[in-house]
Amino acid sequence: MLSFLKNLFKSNEQHQPSQEIGQEDRTAQPQPASVQAPPQQQLPYLQQPDQPVPFGYKIQWLAIQTDSVEKVIEQLSVAELRRSNWTNGMKSAYEDHIFITPLVKGGVLVIGNAMPSAGGSQHVNEIKPILERLSKVFDEVHYYGSHRVVNYYVWAKASKGRITRAFGSEDDVFWEEGIVTEEERSLGFRFADREWLPNEEDVLAIAKRWSIDPQMNYSDLEPGVGYIGKIKQE
Repeated sequence: MLSFLKNLFKSNEQHQPSQEIGQEDRTAQPQPASVQAPPQQQLPYLQQPDQPVPFGYKIQWLAIQTDSVEKVIEQLSVAELRRSNWTNGMKSAYEDHIFITPLVKGGVLVIGNAMPSAGGSQHVNEIKPILERLSKVFDEVHYYGSHRVVNYYVWAKASKGRITRAFGSEDDVFWEEGIVTEEERSLGFRFADREWLPNEEDVLAIAKRWSIDPQMNYSDLEPGVGYIGKIKQE
């Protein structure tokens, strides 16, 4: 299931949005020529700061509490690292790269369907040990994943080397850990009802309450440049 999920995350994002990444009813658009150009032709486009891009559909990401992008990069196993603005970074995150954002609202986002996931009902949870490890370095680390095609919806957070709260479903609950948080209760999540399962809007809602709003509904965001890279193969 994990390999299927990773392939699905990648293959279903060939449709680039006109307004927001991952939403339905979008027509396919070719990749910008500058993405395919040699490095010396890419730089002016890729490194031009732009505004944060809303996301959250058919994607997975980490939200890391930190004031240092460089510290995040040091802790990640990333190859082919290079600068990228939000527009190109988000397009790359739906392919075979991860996008490490500039600082935004007290943290850094690491976005990409190529990174390990919670696995689903039939496979090992690869993101849990990563959260535990990173949370020994940073105050708090969150994971969010959403893909409507397979009903994969996950949120988790870790602090001081352990998972403090996690919930994941894929047509059935496959990960539940820790005490239900006040934010989850306020959103009306019915964990006691075994017939209830979350949807993609629930993932967006808890991400906004717990950490950084992936929809970027803020009035004071600044243009910036982050990094793209590839997960190193062990």
